[in-house]
Amino acid sequence: MLIPTKASLLLLLSVAVAVQSLFAAHSKEQCDARFQKDYIEKILGKEVECPSNLRGGICFQKNATLIALRLDSSGRIESIFINDPCAGIFGLRKLVDELVPKSKRGEILPQPSNPKPETSIVLRSGCRMTQREDYECLTMEYSEFMCQGCAPATVNIVWKDLQSTRPLALSHAWIVVPTGAPQSKLLEKAGFRIAPIINRHDGQGTASVSVEFLNGFFELIYPDPTVPVSAASKAGAEKFRLKSEWRDSGYSPIGIVFDRTDATPEKFSFSTWRITVDWLEKDTFIEMLTPREMPKALSLSISSHAQNPESENEKLARDPVKGAMFHHPNGARRLTSVRVVAPNTESLPPSAPYIASHGLMKFDVGDRWLLELTLDNGKQRVMKNFQPDLPLIIRY
Repeated sequence: MLIPTKASLLLLLSVAVAVQSLFAAHSKEQCDARFQKDYIEKILGKEVECPSNLRGGICFQKNATLIALRLDSSGRIESIFINDPCAGIFGLRKLVDELVPKSKRGEILPQPSNPKPETSIVLRSGCRMTQREDYECLTMEYSEFMCQGCAPATVNIVWKDLQSTRPLALSHAWIVVPTGAPQSKLLEKAGFRIAPIINRHDGQGTASVSVEFLNGFFELIYPDPTVPVSAASKAGAEKFRLKSEWRDSGYSPIGIVFDRTDATPEKFSFSTWRITVDWLEKDTFIEMLTPREMPKALSLSISSHAQNPESENEKLARDPVKGAMFHHPNGARRLTSVRVVAPNTESLPPSAPYIASHGLMKFDVGDRWLLELTLDNGKQRVMKNFQPDLPLIIRY
């Protein structure tokens, strides 16, 4: 009998670790390659109007089966909900396999009471049966009511790499404009409400007005001579002045701001720096993801504090007075995607590839600065172009 030597055991261990790492990398790549809306359109055809209880989704119909998608800020599918009045779980499996092939789910994971690799948890309660399958990339939850002539059934498919597992979450976007933000009138004309409060950035010499959404906002920032400038923030105030004159100065007028998540690293792979100004709460700071040495580049940053959760804004929106700012006459409600076009690659900071790789937003290069916001996944198929007054396109 051959007795393995220490060296051969170490070699086997190294090979095993290498193989495991290879499969882990493959699984991550597999999970990151989530579908876009056009993939589903090729299977199901054109979208249809969603019922009121699925507002904010993108819906399709196949015979009696309703399929509703939700997209993340980069346009990738984050969940699929399927409902059929009669097909039962068995009848929906073929459609599920067509929309989400098994090769795109990752390895099936063991359930607490079930061994790998095959099955899922099945629960029965009265007339209702639920079945859950947990994969590396997503979860699938089937539900069926069995005490009727037909078997109404639903399937809820949710991908795991959502905002909570990403290193950052999209907060808001801004454009710097001349004093007084006269361009806000254009937004009002397009059916957006301007929030009633003017934000003063004491110490920075700027103020802003905003358009509020349930999960974020868009801001017009402008130099305001009535707002004081601190000695420590003179350079920053001058930079905002130059941003407001972007056509002549060559500075980017656009900024994208993110919130921290539980997955935000203590230190990034690129250089960052911190800003503290008078208008921020004590002991807080803005972390700049655009290097100090690139003052003309697109501004990317992390907010000093997280914005209100969407659930809180939904409650506030029910208040007929305080919540009026969320009810835009054009019907737009949620910020779902952001894209920035820069005039050249040198105008994008080193952090841009990192942000794009996590599906937080998109970057492109064109002939001029442009901020493109998509609201409610563009379900109304409306496009408002505010150029040349603002480097802005809004789709909703």
